[in-house]
Amino acid sequence: MQKEELEELLKDSLHKSECLFNHKRFKESEIVLSQLLKVDPENFKAMQLLGLCHYRKGENEEAIEKFSESLKIDPSNSENHNNLSLCYGKTGKVEKAIKHMEKAIELNPNKENYYSNLGMLCRQGGDTGKAIELYKKSIKINPNSQHSWINLGSAYGILKELDKAIECFEKAIEIDDKPQYHVDLAYAYHLKGEMKKGWKEYEHRLSYFPQLRKVRKAYDEEKRWTGQDIEGKKIVVYGEQGKGDLIQFSRFIPKLCELSPSSIVFVVPEGTESLFEFGCSFVTITCEDVKDYDHHCSVVSLPSLLEIKDLSLPPSESFRINQNKKIDLSVHNELYKVGIVWAGNPQHPNDLNRSFPLRFFKPIEEVPNVKLFSMQKDLRKRAYPHHPDPIDLTQGADDMKIIDMSKTMETFEDTASIIRELDLVITADTSVAHLAGTIGKETWTLLPFNPDWRWKLEGEQTEWYPNMRLFRQQAFGDWDGLFKDVQKELIEKVKESK
Repeated sequence: MQKEELEELLKDSLHKSECLFNHKRFKESEIVLSQLLKVDPENFKAMQLLGLCHYRKGENEEAIEKFSESLKIDPSNSENHNNLSLCYGKTGKVEKAIKHMEKAIELNPNKENYYSNLGMLCRQGGDTGKAIELYKKSIKINPNSQHSWINLGSAYGILKELDKAIECFEKAIEIDDKPQYHVDLAYAYHLKGEMKKGWKEYEHRLSYFPQLRKVRKAYDEEKRWTGQDIEGKKIVVYGEQGKGDLIQFSRFIPKLCELSPSSIVFVVPEGTESLFEFGCSFVTITCEDVKDYDHHCSVVSLPSLLEIKDLSLPPSESFRINQNKKIDLSVHNELYKVGIVWAGNPQHPNDLNRSFPLRFFKPIEEVPNVKLFSMQKDLRKRAYPHHPDPIDLTQGADDMKIIDMSKTMETFEDTASIIRELDLVITADTSVAHLAGTIGKETWTLLPFNPDWRWKLEGEQTEWYPNMRLFRQQAFGDWDGLFKDVQKELIEKVKESK
């Protein structure tokens, strides 16, 4: 084969692989590229594209190998350093990721996304101040980079500078009006306590949250309730995210009753039907799909649609415990019985920060006359994005003498029955916090430095649950300091109980 023919063949193969890649046919592209590299092992573009195929398939280690090989061919290629950095960041190797991103910037200082990417790595490494500087550099190069504005706003949010965060999110929306940017804005408003603005912006989640796709498919979009008159109409209300949200927002159902619909069907997860009671004859509670209705809406949308100003509506009016369900803990009545939960749903975007290892409860276990009861259902190792290895949150707690209640917790009703028998619940920000708060049990909820929007930024009390006390990290990741405060308060609480 002539040299010219070979070059043309290689060119065609590379073009074919690029087309396959652009159509997200990564495996097919990978096959073509592997064949091409057998003939031309020094083909930089082919090696780089092969690395991108692995990266897009989530095969980060394989991607690192190919990007490293392509760097040997052309060490001055800034984009390859950027690619390597992204891969190392995905595998939790932050220092290596920063090194390559800094090299990418050195080789090409005019790429705004390099500064933004480096900023993300600095945030990942805990240096939010430096991250802000880098996002600003990115914006200086390209003032219309909506991603940089969003990243800058998020960084300000971490530092609790909410006015600056709001300004950044509004700028991103001005550039590119996407639903996710409105959700970021909603969180900032909620944390600031501007609930009306927050509820309005939060409605954009309906077209953004991936977990809502199933909900959107199940109901006719043309029948979604947006605040129109529903007198004499049948309306379906459903949960959309976790059980915690369902429990928390169920308090607004009685307010919906005041609009005089002919009937309300409240769709709840299987196993929770018996927990809800609204004292209204036209409210039906079911776990079955509903096909016949006039309107539908998410329970989380009710505060916005009903224009709720007072969040302190008593949750107990819409919630009950089946009194026939008994969990006997009387053998421990001489002790102060404390239920504990240390981890939430690992799919939650902030779970890595809001959950913590069980070993932090050791100072609590040491309090005299206290007995701990675990209400933690899922003890499996948890895998998180941007973290190299699955995390075992029970590691280092083998010597703790905690009574495990998980085998008796088949349903939320079981969990509620356990809570009823306890003196106190101490929990991470999970559905158990909402369950205990709604039942009326004294609850201590432990919050990370950057809490979920519903808890706002400051204060020990929450308008959601009058029986709940909030313990907050005073510095990012400082669970040790928080648990010292919890231990101190628990010692006094036990003394008062005698």
